[in-house]
Amino acid sequence: EWRSVSVDYAKHRGTCPGSRFGGMSTSIVDSPLRGVLAKLDRAKEHLDLLDEEVQRYLGNRPYEVVRRVHRGFGSSGDDFVAFVLRLKEEAPPRLSTILGDCIHNIRSALDYLAWQLVIAAGNAPNTHTQFPIHIKEPKKRVDVSPGIRPEPRAVVESLQPYRQENDANIHPLAILQEPSNRSEEHTSALQPHSLISFADSSSQ
Repeated sequence: EWRSVSVDYAKHRGTCPGSRFGGMSTSIVDSPLRGVLAKLDRAKEHLDLLDEEVQRYLGNRPYEVVRRVHRGFGSSGDDFVAFVLRLKEEAPPRLSTILGDCIHNIRSALDYLAWQLVIAAGNAPNTHTQFPIHIKEPKKRVDVSPGIRPEPRAVVESLQPYRQENDANIHPLAILQEPSNRSEEHTSALQPHSLISFADSSSQ
């Protein structure tokens, strides 16, 4: 979604060859979105590297599936069969650092975008200028400090995690919110069952 948003916005700003991200050609020198596109390019590089490292890690079969039978389970006394994923080799710490770099660059790209939206509205960015991410609905209207135009503000508001019908915490933008405080979540996200899912989704 963010790839298409960046591409559409860049097209309207006047672009020429330069950026690799999403196949979109953009002049890194001339475009006001050069910071956004450069960060997204870097995030894409980290994501590709993460995919390679995950495939290498899973290629060593760092896990095994164990079948366990529990006799007389629960009040009914029925037998219960469970299949447990047993970890034989921890995921290398390198995966966490690559993932963290990827998330940081995506978050920075959004903040660069917020900066340019403020300038486009005729305002001067300040130390509070950043792309807003709200997991819970805020009491005040969603905006980018010190203010952006109504049209992009409506788009920014529509993308907020709290507007998701299901759990807002699993919204893609929620993952970018204060990533430095989510180190434990990053670590858990790199366990074998999650890495298998990541590898499957990447292949698609």
